[in-house]
Amino acid sequence: MMKKISFVLIIVLLASSVFAITGGLGNARMILRTEPGEDVQRNILIRNVNEVPLNISLSVTGDLKDNLEIDGEKDFEIQSGEDRKVYFTIYSDEEGTFETKINVQFTPENGNGVGLSSNIIMIVGEGENDNTNDEDDDFVPIADENDDEEGEEGFDLKWLLLISPIVLLIILIVLISLIKKRKTKTKKSARK
Repeated sequence: MMKKISFVLIIVLLASSVFAITGGLGNARMILRTEPGEDVQRNILIRNVNEVPLNISLSVTGDLKDNLEIDGEKDFEIQSGEDRKVYFTIYSDEEGTFETKINVQFTPENGNGVGLSSNIIMIVGEGENDNTNDEDDDFVPIADENDDEEGEEGFDLKWLLLISPIVLLIILIVLISLIKKRKTKTKKSARK
């Protein structure tokens, strides 16, 4: 019994040292207003907030995926603590509102990666064209990937990694105490 408890305790303590890859995007959401056929050039900021280099892979999805051209490489490495701007050009020949995403995959040399998307909403030919860019230049960590319109902050992944081993340890202690009580009751009833 003590070997099992020791094994579970070791597993719980090792869980606290889990290494999770995170990533960040500046300009994670932008609204562009243009006229049909007008090229718009912008950039997204990719941030490596990890202590290891990451391989970055870019892809495009959405309404204007064929009308968005990424300048430079779509696959590259970014060092620990480094930021890199990725420039792109987007256009539409048709009027309307279009949504396109630049997907960014953050992958370490060993292990699994994570992904974020920069959401580009393009309003073409509707209303006055002031060619404004309502960019959200704030740094967006992975925990805030789901854009919340009401301004509530998302749950930070770092807190989850910190709290989960503590919760598991508390659960383990409660289970051990319940097992001991049950064994004590079983022994008492066997003596009678």
